[in-house]
Amino acid sequence: MREIKSSEVELPPPIVDWDNTCIVFLMAEEIGKLKRLHKAICKWQEVAATELDEFQHQCSQNHNPAWDEYGYDPVLEEAFMLQETERVMYANFAVTIASVVENFIINICNVRGVACVNDFGETHFGIACQCLGCSLKVVIHELPGYTGTQQARLLGNCFKHSDGKKNQRFVNKYGGFLDEIIEYENEDWLKMIAETKLLFSGIVQRLRPKK
Repeated sequence: MREIKSSEVELPPPIVDWDNTCIVFLMAEEIGKLKRLHKAICKWQEVAATELDEFQHQCSQNHNPAWDEYGYDPVLEEAFMLQETERVMYANFAVTIASVVENFIINICNVRGVACVNDFGETHFGIACQCLGCSLKVVIHELPGYTGTQQARLLGNCFKHSDGKKNQRFVNKYGGFLDEIIEYENEDWLKMIAETKLLFSGIVQRLRPKK
């Protein structure tokens, strides 16, 4: 992709209050969406833990000798199923964070009249970041909070394209081993939400016309 210089992208005249209000509202709504989704996953974890305890009690009360004969542990199987479900929930949450960030920046580009499409007329996140950054005289990936959103993006990409395993780009950035299974449930999701909000706030502050 050709590098775009700041001189090539001029910020349109200051947007009206309605546009500013909508962007601030959009930021609050998108961050609220992430918080609600994370809270829902945490509630599911609590319910799943309770259900697993009850299932373990039932198995102890109704033990089947055949389980020992064939080396079958129904509680272990249940726990594994719940862990995999939890992991997929958080992996999808990473995809959601990345999607929220992409939509937010592209929506701002559309409101401001800043280019965000490639040569084929397709919306392109990299171009959107570059052009919006040029128009605001700032490098988007250097703004506070961007690091956390990029981590979520890479986590999501590993889930979508590498079966939830670390790819080379992830290993280069965060360490570990190639094809190592990512324990999504152990990532710091609250920090990533907070950094997403920080990035959005930094962008919104720069959109407001100087008094």
